[in-house]
Order: sequence, then C-alpha cells, then structure tokens
Amino acid sequence: MSEEWNGFCCLCENSYDNYGHNAQPVAIGRCCTECNNYKVIPARIKLATGKDMPKELITKMLEAENKLKATLSTKNNTLKESCEDLEIDWFGEI
Repeated sequence: MSEEWNGFCCLCENSYDNYGHNAQPVAIGRCCTECNNYKVIPARIKLATGKDMPKELITKMLEAENKLKATLSTKNNTLKESCEDLEIDWFGEI
C-alpha cells in the first residue's frame, strides 16, 4: 500500500511532499529536501568527521547527483557507466 503524506518542515516551515526527511541531529521531526541537503547532511558529516562541509562542496555534490540521475534515466546505463560518462570517480559496488 503506497500512501503519501504531506507536512511542514520542522526547520524552515515550508511544506514538503511524501514523507520528507529525518531532521536529526539538527532537530526532532521531519524536514524538506532543501533543509536536508544544506543543514541535516552537513551536520551528520560534521558529527562523523569533526569537520565542516563547505556549502560550495554540497552544491557541487548535488549537481553531480542530478547529472548522474539524468544520465541513468536517459541512457539506461549502469551506475558505473554513468559515472564514467560524467568523469565521476567510481568507488565500486554500492
């Protein structure tokens, strides 16, 4: 059974579709994709590594992810082939 749930981000109060994202460790609750990408994931990386993640790096990673998704869907490539097409380092099986 597929069920959609819409809610409001506990960080910025914007609405989100589906289930949103777990906002921990920044907050308890659900957050939108933008807050997840720019607040929650960097906070998790900082907890794991002790280092801040520059916003420019986050933006580049998200751009690469979008290009990779587009390549996967349009060319019907494997992940490895798409990484090679986009000159992204391939780290093996996921």
